[in-house]
Amino acid sequence: MNNPFNPSFGKVPPIYIDRSQQVEELVSELKNSDSPYQTTLIYGQRGSGKTSFISALCQKIETQKDFIILNIPSSGNILLSYVQGIYSKTSKTIQKTLDSLDGISLSVFGIQVEYNKKTEVQVNYQLLLEKILKKLSEKKITVLAVIDEVKASAELRKFISIYQILLQQNLPVRLLLAGLPQNVSDLQNDNQLTFLLRAPRITIEPLDNSNVRFNYKKAFEKGDKFIDEKALDKMTKACGGYAYAFQLLGWLVWKNTTDKVSEKDVNSVLDEYKMLLFRNAYIKISEGFSHMDKIFVISMAKNSGSTSMKKMVEETGKSNAYLSNYRARLLDSQVIKQTSYGYIGFVLPFFREFVNERVVVEFEQD
Repeated sequence: MNNPFNPSFGKVPPIYIDRSQQVEELVSELKNSDSPYQTTLIYGQRGSGKTSFISALCQKIETQKDFIILNIPSSGNILLSYVQGIYSKTSKTIQKTLDSLDGISLSVFGIQVEYNKKTEVQVNYQLLLEKILKKLSEKKITVLAVIDEVKASAELRKFISIYQILLQQNLPVRLLLAGLPQNVSDLQNDNQLTFLLRAPRITIEPLDNSNVRFNYKKAFEKGDKFIDEKALDKMTKACGGYAYAFQLLGWLVWKNTTDKVSEKDVNSVLDEYKMLLFRNAYIKISEGFSHMDKIFVISMAKNSGSTSMKKMVEETGKSNAYLSNYRARLLDSQVIKQTSYGYIGFVLPFFREFVNERVVVEFEQD
């Protein structure tokens, strides 16, 4: 049996830890024309499982005959991709509505946008989409657009502005925007996109430990590899609920064992596991840290367990009110978590080691 774990970013792995309840709830909301979840923001840290969650959601919605799902790149002409996507997935009747519109031509390759250089007439996407969506509404068909890895851009602003108008007209449109926490926050706080402030946010939370343990056990046993209880406990603790870590550690242990897996086998791959975890995920995460973010996490990393905000004030020499801004920022970015009242800890496995090994060195060199 081939290795069932896949630590590649942006791909849905063969073993996907089920988030079915969250998926079912969102599907139900998307079907409801009065739901605030018609426009939804999905965010999670790099490697948290956003792509797998979106894929599971789309697979579920694809079973609904009254939905068209469009996976649209976050760059390029988003409006054109949106129109082309609808065109490619609709009937000939809907496609005929495009014939009479200036700047549009049909071909065997789909819909093409043309510009009249003499009159400089450009496509009126709002008019075009209103006509198409009214036809789809008559047939009770809803268009769900999914845009992953979002960043605020002129093209995305233009698309969302028109999408908002379509939504206000009660046309059958839905929108999922997914991305890293900071990028989603930037989008919500964009002065041109204030309506997104009212859009619900779905956080891709860490995986449940019992679910992680069960899936490890199931995967190894299915591959005729006996895995003992101590090995399962060690792997579950080492991946810390981080989806990428679950795949990476599973991949390494599987690759380096035969028919039996012991705690010793797990220990033997931990150094390589941490090296790949730091290189492939944490370096990218830390690149987004501000100067004060680095001071904050370095101060936290000096402690072996949870850190009190009182101690943070003493160590950094900054006021509690000042540190609260960075605490909120790092909480939102899913780098830290509140462990109890007044105490915080790291979310990601071995992140304390990463900070002490790399962030401290980089900070001292700045």
